[in-house]
Parts: sequence; C-alpha cells; structure tokens
Amino acid sequence: MKDQAVNLYRPISFLIEIVFGLLLLVNGVLLIVNYSGLIPFQQKFLGFLSIDSLLKKSIDEWRVFIEFLHAFVACHLSAVVMICLGIVILAATIHTKKSL
Repeated sequence: MKDQAVNLYRPISFLIEIVFGLLLLVNGVLLIVNYSGLIPFQQKFLGFLSIDSLLKKSIDEWRVFIEFLHAFVACHLSAVVMICLGIVILAATIHTKKSL
C-alpha cells in the first residue's frame, strides 16, 4: 500500500512543480507586458531630466514622479524574479524527473 502511494505521489508532484513553474513564467511575462502600456506615461517625464525643469517642478509633480519610479522598478523587479524562479523550478523539475 505504501509503495502505491509513493508511486502516485511522484507524478502528481512532478505535475504540480511544472504547473507552478509555468505559472510563474507566465505571470512574469504578463506583468512586463502590462507595464509596457506605461510608455505614453513615461513620455510625460522625459523633460524631468533637464536642470531647468528640475528646479521648476512642484512638490506634487515630484511625488507623482517618485511614485511612478517606485511602481515601475518594483513591477519590473518582481517580474524578473518571477521569470527566474519559474525557470529554476522548471529546470529543477526536469532534472529531478531525469534522475528518477
């Protein structure tokens, strides 16, 4: 009875790991695609880098700019982490399957 449970556990575990790895990959790619829609919003901040415009910006404009940068960096960082974890999980799963 115990052997049957172990034999049933391996394919289910393999399937769950594959699904989890693919889910992380897809979510990471979708997150990057979703944030690529901010390109028109980024165009608004192109003038932010000149010295003259830096001195003329209001506090609200600085707050919006910093919030945008924070959201942009956090989103892309989490997307890269998701994609890397998905690849690592898929590679480990395939390696484990080959060694069994």
